[in-house]
Amino acid sequence: MKRLSSIMSILLVSLFFVACDKKDQPDPKLTLTPSTVEVKVTEDATVKVSGGTAPFTVVEADKTIATATVTNSDVKVTGVKEGQTTIAVTDKNKVKGTITVKVVKKS
Repeated sequence: MKRLSSIMSILLVSLFFVACDKKDQPDPKLTLTPSTVEVKVTEDATVKVSGGTAPFTVVEADKTIATATVTNSDVKVTGVKEGQTTIAVTDKNKVKGTITVKVVKKS
């Protein structure tokens, strides 16, 4: 009887660990603040990245409209010419976010 109790205890503990699978975790995501920016040609805007794991990388969809650089958790977006584009931000674990950029004429 004691042996049966031990086996049942082991099975219940095992079941608990199986039930706590990583699939139950929410999908990680990057938070970009702001996620949409408007900049003038040759001017900059800063976007804060949170919710991910550094280092972060950036890839511009169209470098002729806007460029981006990343320092720690800050993305600096620079307007090149009028238009709209996006900038993809990726963290160390391949979690992605997108910044929407509108570049307007300098007044």
